[in-house]
Amino acid sequence: MWNRLKSAATVAANAVQALDDMLNQPNADPLEEFEHYWASVQQEHNEIVEQSALLHAHNHSDLSTDDDSNAHQELRNVASEGTPTAQHRRSSVDDVSILRNSNIKENLEQLVTILRDEEQEDTGPSSPRTSNGAVRPCLSYMLEHHIVEILCAMALADQPRGMMALVLQVIKLMLHHVDQPLIPHESVHRPINHLIHVCMEARYAHQSSSTMANGGHKASYRMQTSLVGLLAEIW
Repeated sequence: MWNRLKSAATVAANAVQALDDMLNQPNADPLEEFEHYWASVQQEHNEIVEQSALLHAHNHSDLSTDDDSNAHQELRNVASEGTPTAQHRRSSVDDVSILRNSNIKENLEQLVTILRDEEQEDTGPSSPRTSNGAVRPCLSYMLEHHIVEILCAMALADQPRGMMALVLQVIKLMLHHVDQPLIPHESVHRPINHLIHVCMEARYAHQSSSTMANGGHKASYRMQTSLVGLLAEIW
């Protein structure tokens, strides 16, 4: 009995020590975390785009490979009936739930959080300084690797659906949390200007369209709201 109690106490003490060691271990390097989350965004985005391309190719193949008139008639009947398989294929490419069910949004938010924390630490009394100001490795990495430019390219493709609105929100938050002026950097202002121009053209196109589906109206509203937020942050 006594031996079992001693053994249980030893196990508990080891568990407490392991937990204490875990809590007191040094934090991960912010730059490494920043690189990790950005790599995760790119990898998952590329996988989604590739899957969408394969689905488009599969749908196109289904409609073009068979030249038999009866087969064509059958395909038209299936499409008009709206079977679950046909509906799934038509909707899955532009399904807004793809982005919602991915980790892209959370990983982009982590990037913004790291930049915000770096900004706050940099303004502290003990933050390291150089002749040019504060040392900000994560911000430097973002500028050197043209992250804003790549995000804008993702937004212009709007794949998965909703990516444009999300990128507009993320860029707005980046500009808000980073005191150092980012717009003067060529890798920032050029892609943002182009993205805003495309968004404005899309806005006018949506307003002139009377046949847009309900989902399209919702996506357009999210995009416009995000665009207004970004413009307000810039100006």
